[in-house]
Amino acid sequence: LALSPRAWQGLFELGKAYLGNSDFRTALRFFDQSLDAAPSGFPAIHLFRAHALLGLKDSASGIHELEAYLDSEPDSPQST
Repeated sequence: LALSPRAWQGLFELGKAYLGNSDFRTALRFFDQSLDAAPSGFPAIHLFRAHALLGLKDSASGIHELEAYLDSEPDSPQST
C-alpha cells in the first residue's frame, strides 16, 4: 500500500485482517476503500462488509450487503 495506496487488493486484505481481530469499524473502513477502488466484478467485498456490519450490530445494513452479494453470486459456495 505504501507503493500504491489505491491498490484495492491490499485494502481488502487489511480489512480482512481487522475483521479477524474483531475491529469491525476499521475493517469496514478498509472494505469501503477497497469497494471504491475494486472492479465491479468482485462481489466478495459485499460479503465481508456484511460480516463487519453485523459485528457492529447494524443488521439492516448487513442484510443489504448480503443481498448485494447474493444478487451478484447466487451460485457461489458462500451463498448457502
